[in-house]
Amino acid sequence: MRTIRVRGQDHTVVQRLMDHGLIEREDQVAEQLRHALTNVLGGTGKPCSVDVRRIVLADQDKVLLCTDGLTGMVDEVAIANILAAAAPADATCAALIDAALAAFALRRREAASNAKAPAGFEFAVAVVIAAILQPSATPPQGVSAIQ
Repeated sequence: MRTIRVRGQDHTVVQRLMDHGLIEREDQVAEQLRHALTNVLGGTGKPCSVDVRRIVLADQDKVLLCTDGLTGMVDEVAIANILAAAAPADATCAALIDAALAAFALRRREAASNAKAPAGFEFAVAVVIAAILQPSATPPQGVSAIQ
């Protein structure tokens, strides 16, 4: 199994509070504030700060861009296993979204049976996969070569 290396920053109030040691991910306030953003593209107000990083990619690496709708529902091991499968990019995206939807459905069923659970859930997931190919490599099915 290949590993996942997180290269982005979670721009939420919860992450900022955790970074300063003020809360743990499991705290109730974390659940209540997990969607409160501190930085957003296209938002109103102060200018957005864009994270830019250079990374070295090798042939057959995959780059996953996703929302917390995926990472909040599916653990890293399951995500890595889906990414490691030799499936076309569109099938990989579909498998990741299916995993997130299945986890979401399970949480809703669990919450419905728990009288103390929050009244409702909000959920959205977006996934983009980029497969890295050497210039001489032939793109696999479902992947377009970008020049």
